[in-house]
Amino acid sequence: MNIDSHIYSFQYRLITCYVLLLISLTVFAQSGKERFSGRVIDTETYQPVPFATVRLLALPDSTLLGGGATDAIGKFQLSVSIPNHAIKAKSLLLQVSYVGYKQVFHPISISSKSSSYELGDINLTQESYALDEAVVVGQAPMAVTEGGYNGIQRFCLSYSRRLNA
Repeated sequence: MNIDSHIYSFQYRLITCYVLLLISLTVFAQSGKERFSGRVIDTETYQPVPFATVRLLALPDSTLLGGGATDAIGKFQLSVSIPNHAIKAKSLLLQVSYVGYKQVFHPISISSKSSSYELGDINLTQESYALDEAVVVGQAPMAVTEGGYNGIQRFCLSYSRRLNA
């Protein structure tokens, strides 16, 4: 064997090791993920709430595990890795919010036997406020400067005149 075949053999083995390492890392990164899915609907109209914010929090410290938004028909799906302290607590908290609706917290009990959780329909209640009247007050400036020709500025006084009839 000459030196070229040894170098080729070494490069081939090195590339093979890198490829196997990358494949094992992607498989490892995908393991241990829990899937949570459900649908967000309006309590009054029973219509889906599109693009509502959905967050999954770990108890007891409300650590954010993952989040997303519902799609156009109100469905969501979250894939998250659950840390050890949340597994020991055996409960998570799903927070759902949308502009114009009251925020909802939905407790979730987790078990080591299941890796997929169907949460069903989550109801959002509309939140409305009655506002008082709005008063807009305007005032003209006392003096106005206007740009003139050749860099010369005019100074105009603003005044109001009452007409007595």
